[in-house]
Amino acid sequence: MPKCWPGRCDLNGSQFTGCDLSNVNISQCELSGLRINGVPVEKLLAAYYQADKRAQTS
Repeated sequence: MPKCWPGRCDLNGSQFTGCDLSNVNISQCELSGLRINGVPVEKLLAAYYQADKRAQTS
């Protein structure tokens, strides 16, 4: 069961299925182990920043 208190929420081990997460903003959070459709978010972010860096130098 998620534990929440002002400014912080512990969702460790939670699973979300069939949710509408449109326009959700996640910031200043621990993301290790977080997956979206089985893909590690850390890898998604690394690929994004690498592509963004290449686009800025082009």
